[in-house]
Amino acid sequence: MKPKKMEYQSELEEILDSLDTKDRQKIVDRVVEYMTRPQIVEDLWEKPDLAFTNWILIISGINQNDESSIAKVLFFWKGVFANNSAQVSCVQSSDRRAFKCCLSHFGNFSCPTLILGDSPTMDNYIQIESELLVRLIKEDGSFQRFHTTIHSSIENGKTLKDIAKELKTEKWWSRLKMAYGEVKDLLSFKVSTNID
Repeated sequence: MKPKKMEYQSELEEILDSLDTKDRQKIVDRVVEYMTRPQIVEDLWEKPDLAFTNWILIISGINQNDESSIAKVLFFWKGVFANNSAQVSCVQSSDRRAFKCCLSHFGNFSCPTLILGDSPTMDNYIQIESELLVRLIKEDGSFQRFHTTIHSSIENGKTLKDIAKELKTEKWWSRLKMAYGEVKDLLSFKVSTNID
């Protein structure tokens, strides 16, 4: 038994058949692009139901040394330490569909930017800006300790609101062997309005 055709499938086929090849291909390309692009941030994850934390690294390109270093450390940490308890996605500016999806959800940002959420929908998030990321990657081991400390805190029941408050304290930065006074001018993060 053949599967039943969609209600409007024959009408659509007739319309496509009436177009010349060039126009038909344009329409097909647009439909495929629309159907395959991430529609919402949640579409960026492989196994969203297993993770405590979700990290999106947005970069201008993997060929940038600082951005490449940040991506390597983040993906190494995910693969070796966090495994399925964290989701990591790297979005390059050249990946126009995913990049536009992030712009739509998070607003404007500079590259690199790291966005941390505690759910795949990223309704609540902390945004860590470029200057701090570059500083962390240059301090030996600091970047890995940074996301390990945050991830462990969330695994142990802290909220993003708790983390945002802690990021403004000397005690939190001393765990990274950094002084808050050294980074406070580089610390630019955003917490979504739902958790302020």
